[in-house]
Amino acid sequence: MAGRTRLGVAKRKPKKPKRAKARKPASSRRSGNASEAEQSGYLDPRITKALSHWLRVNILAVASWRIISPSEFARETGTPLKKVSYHFRRLVAYEALELVDTKVVGSTVKRYYRGTRQALFAGSNWEQLPKSVQDGVAGAALQDFSRVASRSFESGTFSARDDSHLTWDPVVYDELAFKAMVSILARTREQLLALDQEARPRLIKTGQEGILVAFALAGFEMPKPKLDNAD
Repeated sequence: MAGRTRLGVAKRKPKKPKRAKARKPASSRRSGNASEAEQSGYLDPRITKALSHWLRVNILAVASWRIISPSEFARETGTPLKKVSYHFRRLVAYEALELVDTKVVGSTVKRYYRGTRQALFAGSNWEQLPKSVQDGVAGAALQDFSRVASRSFESGTFSARDDSHLTWDPVVYDELAFKAMVSILARTREQLLALDQEARPRLIKTGQEGILVAFALAGFEMPKPKLDNAD
């Protein structure tokens, strides 16, 4: 089962005379264990520790989609800054967050973070997470997107463009079609992210500020509608 820790009991063997053996440095032993864990396909234990608190799950869900500072997260969610800053530091210590930018605002320095590749919850890593954590990550990401969309509506930036796009459609798939949808969404995301890299040199060349854009891709099974009992 995905996510299950390998446990084993060593069989007893006849005792042999012990020979002196040089111990490897601690750093070598740790890197060796990490390599074995990666080769076995098991979830990095640092991610498990990083997700041991619900607030870290929410922070990581947001930081996996966009860069954010502790003060911004605290303001957007109404969480005390001191508490948010502590959990940001813990996520950095677990190598689930990385510092990507700093800005001086008055007498303070704002630090911006994003989720590392280890913490993007893709492939086998995502499959090994408990369902409750998967739901928490997805829910936090959806709430973050809702906040961004709401601010766009309130500020008028969404309707400022005639070509803004927001649609969703309920459809009926079989298992094969569902898997095809997931593959299409993954390819589409890669293509959309590539546009960001293509635009950067053009913006530098023209000196334009650029358009801050949000896009969202989602595909999930909907609950079956409840049928009302006939009177």
